[in-house]
Amino acid sequence: MSEYEAFAKALRQSCQDNGFALVKQLLAPETTRHLREELVKVFASETRYPGDIYDNPSLGSIRIDVFNRYPAVWKAIFDSEFLKVLQMLLGEDFVLLPESALHHRGYGTWHKDTDSQQKAGHRFHWEPDCDIVQIAFYLQANTPEYGGGLEVIPGSHRVDMRWYEESQKGYRVPSEAGDLVIFNTRLDHKACWPTGPVPVEIEKYAVFFMASRNNAHARQYIDFIRGRSGYLFMDGFSFPEPVQRLTQPRGIQLLV
Repeated sequence: MSEYEAFAKALRQSCQDNGFALVKQLLAPETTRHLREELVKVFASETRYPGDIYDNPSLGSIRIDVFNRYPAVWKAIFDSEFLKVLQMLLGEDFVLLPESALHHRGYGTWHKDTDSQQKAGHRFHWEPDCDIVQIAFYLQANTPEYGGGLEVIPGSHRVDMRWYEESQKGYRVPSEAGDLVIFNTRLDHKACWPTGPVPVEIEKYAVFFMASRNNAHARQYIDFIRGRSGYLFMDGFSFPEPVQRLTQPRGIQLLV
């Protein structure tokens, strides 16, 4: 087995068994530093878009639609092996979904990212061939003292119930700046919370994308978010031409 085949097998196995995978050092250190500088500028800017979130007590601040509003961010990430890793996991023709965001100082509690669609009466996310993932680049280390990344309940992507209290301790994903964290949207997860004040130089910043295996569930998910309040960026959304030129020759699908 080649190194490439061994990596792809381990990636798929981790996502299948645990509901998440950690890919170390996908971004070069200089790229990570550049991205952090970009996000610091974005969140210091007074530019506001409908649907963005500002200083929410738990969600922090969120800037929506990286593809159209923050091209320097997605270009820096897509210049890595990012798309190739997703093809290993989801298939050569995987679907890149419209949902993307920048996060600053967000510290949420336990949840599945499918909770909202399940509350709306949907069950497609439990179909065996539904494989929709969140993709996170955290731009600082995830430490016990300062947080900075993700805490998960391994294997909970297979469990359709909440069997623990909010005080439940999970597994702290040991990500560092520039690592890639991929997790199933059914996985129970939350932010790793800091135990005290966080120094400004390691404040929490992250970049999120979403992707899906190329099947009917990708369309079902997009149809669902089109009807969600707050998803104002979906009104007239299209992927910018540079994204189309980069993905389409590789067989990657863009669905809107």
